[in-house]
Amino acid sequence: MADTSKAPLPRSTRGRQKIEIKKREKVEIRRVTFTKRRKGLFEKAAEMSILCGSKVAILTFSEGRKAFCFGNPDPDAVLEGYLNGRSLGEIEPSGAYIQALNESKQLYLEASMRLERERTKAKCAVQPGPPGFWWASPMDGLCPEELEYYHNALERMMKTVTAKIEEGSNMEPGPASGLSSLDPQGNNLLV
Repeated sequence: MADTSKAPLPRSTRGRQKIEIKKREKVEIRRVTFTKRRKGLFEKAAEMSILCGSKVAILTFSEGRKAFCFGNPDPDAVLEGYLNGRSLGEIEPSGAYIQALNESKQLYLEASMRLERERTKAKCAVQPGPPGFWWASPMDGLCPEELEYYHNALERMMKTVTAKIEEGSNMEPGPASGLSSLDPQGNNLLV
């Protein structure tokens, strides 16, 4: 019997590997690295603060002497509490932080409501169906907005067809035209 075990496929990428910590020689590479590492540092600090309930303040300077700070609940409150010798449990967020937090919550709620409306629209959107006439597609499971849209579209189509027939025959629509024998709901009146 043949051996069915296969050798592992060679990796096409290097994957997650430890990066050697050394100073980057090119200025542009250093700037990009600083930006990426700063973002990662702030994300890790936020995660630690949330998971552990700790108070965190980070202050870092770029090579160009530009300061970047992060803090939870607020970098000023954490540093002020540290400098004044208060325990970190006593630190209260500043008014500006609370205002920014409330504004962020409001923006989040508005975005959530917009997202829900968009999801509802997408759910109610007409899905491309099988080839054929759109009015022949099944109406089961359509939401009220879709049914209203279909109703209006059918009425417009009915008016357009009636106008074309009147143009073509140059006569008043009567029982011979076939359309006047239908009521507005499309039911045949000449049964």
